[in-house]
Amino acid sequence: MMLRLLGLGVVAVLLVGVGGCSAQSDGEAFYLEARVSVAVDRPGGEVLGEVYGPTETGVRWWYRDDTHFRHEYYDPSAMFEWGPRTNVAGGDVAVFYDPRLDSYSERSLDELGGASLYPSFSAIFGPLPFETVDSFIEDWRTRVERIERVGTDEILGHRVDVYEYGPTSGASSGGAASRSGVGRFYIDPEAMIVLRHTVDGGEMGPSFDAEVTVFEPDPAFDKGLFDPDPPASAVRVGDNADSCPDVSSAFLAFPIPAGWTFEGSGGTSRSQNCPQWEVFAGYSRADDRMAIVQHAIPPSGLPDVRRDAQPVLGLGVEAYHLTAPDLERLVVVREGILVEIAARGATLDEMTVIAMSAE
Repeated sequence: MMLRLLGLGVVAVLLVGVGGCSAQSDGEAFYLEARVSVAVDRPGGEVLGEVYGPTETGVRWWYRDDTHFRHEYYDPSAMFEWGPRTNVAGGDVAVFYDPRLDSYSERSLDELGGASLYPSFSAIFGPLPFETVDSFIEDWRTRVERIERVGTDEILGHRVDVYEYGPTSGASSGGAASRSGVGRFYIDPEAMIVLRHTVDGGEMGPSFDAEVTVFEPDPAFDKGLFDPDPPASAVRVGDNADSCPDVSSAFLAFPIPAGWTFEGSGGTSRSQNCPQWEVFAGYSRADDRMAIVQHAIPPSGLPDVRRDAQPVLGLGVEAYHLTAPDLERLVVVREGILVEIAARGATLDEMTVIAMSAE
């Protein structure tokens, strides 16, 4: 079966193809905050979705002009205070910094083109680089089978027009094609801002909900906000696919816990030529679900643990516990690896035994 996304993953094409437009069509500076919730965000991560629920990302976006902007991405569920991932442009270059790896890359704005102005999501939100809503809708119409205005709503005190489009994904198998999914844009036609973008991908595609929660036109900018220099400890990663962050891939080997069924695994790396810096495995037991996630600790070490996490004593290693509704989380630090076990239906004692069973 071949799966393809319709209308998603085309943000770069959409934004670069509008011919010299800024993030704000009239060039005005702004600041916004948004939240992006994704139901399934990576291949093989279905069990993680069942354990953690939708992946939540917070976004902050400062825009002064096309060569001075800043994006910050933060994970409100993280057990450690890594700080935000950043994309900062302060003149001719943009610097992308990831505190989880303590590494960064640097690219020229000319090379990146207009898409670098926008946060790196398939979702579209914030000011549109079009003169009118009609011109945006007509452009989007070339990417999907249908798009139409279906009503109005109100977000942040703004009256918004709601446009529905689809399908958002398609699949083909044995010569037969099928499509599914519905997307919606919530657009303030006066300010030319997308305040919300949702997709219900159905059975074949991802689902997400991206909504602007704060929007301030013409804000004051702090000195140094657009300074692209990363922390002094950060290691530069080159532009080619063979240039890799300085992380370990010597992850721990966990036996399948007694009574649990292995459901799948996956991992994350900078490219297929680089070692993975994070791996995960999912397990099930009747209605219970559990995930084991391992994260390579960068040479700069771990940041502070989140304030509501409780220390777990007596294990001989650094460990913390956090309880959320229907979810238990345990993290332990072992041999340069940060291990998190998260479960729905398992006890802390059971998770502790599993955490210490790795070889």
